[in-house]
Amino acid sequence: MRTCIYCLNEKPDTDFSFEHIIPQCIGGALVPDYLKTHDVCRKCNSDLGLFVDAGFEKSWLVSKELQLNA
Repeated sequence: MRTCIYCLNEKPDTDFSFEHIIPQCIGGALVPDYLKTHDVCRKCNSDLGLFVDAGFEKSWLVSKELQLNA
């Protein structure tokens, strides 16, 4: 059993997934292992991907595209 760093609920090890602290859209897959964690449950990781990372990605990518075309 482990505790999720976001929801603070204790869950079995099988309920945890890999979390990129830096979003993959800006290179999170390429960062060193100390910037990645296994201490996030699947539900929180999914929610963050849908609501936080996706919004950041859209905002960041749109902003970059507007800058390039300005």
